[in-house]
Amino acid sequence: ATGSLTKFNNELLAGNVPDILIIEEGMPYDSYVNKGLFTDLYGIMDQSGGVKRGDILPNVLTAMEDDGKLMFMCTAFNILTCGADPAFVDGDGYLKMSTVQAQSDKTVADGMDRETFLMYGVYFSNFFDLKNKKCDFDNPAFKALLEESKKHPQMGSEPDWMDDPEANNDREQAFMNGKEMLYFINKGDFDLYYDKAHLGKSFTYTNFPSDAPTAKSLIAPTTLFAISEKSNKKTAAWEFMSTVLKGMIEVEPYSYWDENNVKHNVEGDNRYNAWNGFPVLTADFDMLKSHAGDAYHYYDETGKAIYEDKTIWLGESEVKMDLLNEQEINDWANMVTGTTTTVPSVSEIYETIIKDEVQNYWAGTSSVDQAASMIQSRVSLYISEHY
Repeated sequence: ATGSLTKFNNELLAGNVPDILIIEEGMPYDSYVNKGLFTDLYGIMDQSGGVKRGDILPNVLTAMEDDGKLMFMCTAFNILTCGADPAFVDGDGYLKMSTVQAQSDKTVADGMDRETFLMYGVYFSNFFDLKNKKCDFDNPAFKALLEESKKHPQMGSEPDWMDDPEANNDREQAFMNGKEMLYFINKGDFDLYYDKAHLGKSFTYTNFPSDAPTAKSLIAPTTLFAISEKSNKKTAAWEFMSTVLKGMIEVEPYSYWDENNVKHNVEGDNRYNAWNGFPVLTADFDMLKSHAGDAYHYYDETGKAIYEDKTIWLGESEVKMDLLNEQEINDWANMVTGTTTTVPSVSEIYETIIKDEVQNYWAGTSSVDQAASMIQSRVSLYISEHY
């Protein structure tokens, strides 16, 4: 994968690029922006026949902007955040790592392997400042993250929840019974029932635990695209991508088959499905929100609506769920539209460095201070050479 990325980078620098570029996970797109490889989408969108900036969720634009310019855009996105008992967050609603470490009888992100735990801690943190070509890993907050990560199982050694119903039931009940301090949420829709079933009580949306300044939620783009600065068809490229943005919601009428096997669509009753996460267009987002509390139903062969209860499996128990209420829908919508930070462009190079250097600490052959110092040194060197 690293070799493919190197080849792609060389092609970019040589100018051998298409009009539209899809930015894959792990690519250092901040570096591409710094090298002037992308065009400012603001400069073309309002003059084209495609999507205008006023059509897009304002928080998405804020998250994607760089010094007032829009160098790339996502077609859809998820929100990364956490649910926590209000008793564990501070007055500003943050979950501190020091609070987590003080609760020795409780778990945090149970079932998450140590590599995943560590990288989510990095994503939510301010350890990277790629805009100013800096990083800061040799600090108490990152060391605390390393220490907490060591308590988690190695990747691949965690229980197989599907094959171990008893362990699965314990894990799913952990937050509800107060043993689990944090419920990790990665979601791109309004289907909140599974989360509601696990949280089960009063909770607050909060950050991945850290004693350093951190975001409470992140936008995780499902597909990022940019338009090449060297393209001579920028307007056409944006208009093409506009058709993609407008096609991220599927509106499908309910239908039924009568006794003669003839299909009938039910007029005025539609399903609304999002592709690959939340849509970036405000009108589409509002449409999904307005139907988030719809009752589950289908139509029989006579065209009569049959309503069903929504149920969720918790361990080996099937639990009936109430429909989402207005407050629950609004709280989640406010979380989504209030998120103005994206997952940082931590390329696979950085991840490789961090995971490589932390192995000795996890194995007990180096101290947490040594691991943090080595990560700081190697990541700093890479940033200075490539940004």
